[in-house]
Amino acid sequence: MQDEGPVNEEQTDVNVNVILLMFYYSSPSGEINLLIYIAPSNQAQSFAAKLWSCNFNSHLANALIIQGDYQASLSSLEQAYMSATKLHYPELQMFFATSILHVHLIQWDDVSLVEQAVNQCNLVWDWWSSFRGNCQQMKNDFL
Repeated sequence: MQDEGPVNEEQTDVNVNVILLMFYYSSPSGEINLLIYIAPSNQAQSFAAKLWSCNFNSHLANALIIQGDYQASLSSLEQAYMSATKLHYPELQMFFATSILHVHLIQWDDVSLVEQAVNQCNLVWDWWSSFRGNCQQMKNDFL
């Protein structure tokens, strides 16, 4: 076989920055559970990391509700809501605001907490409606 010349071998050093997330939670039976996830953390993947956080916290909140840990579920949903807010993603904000309301309705401890959750849903809805209206107006002005 004929020699085709030197082979171009590139070696690239890849530095990967990650966040290791570890969550401990206890089940109603008293068993301690550990969830470990790795999420990207560099600036180029900031959007992906926040979106990933929303997804993870949504699943975690669901598992915690099934376990009967409503307070931890609310905490997880509030973290996800904050990530959705930082993303400027009103659909996700509404999803998490209504999920928080749902948990408050399941575990009705305080009327004022339910009212706050309803008000948060109304605020997101009003902002979303005005945002969509402004986008439609900009589209009409452009065309």
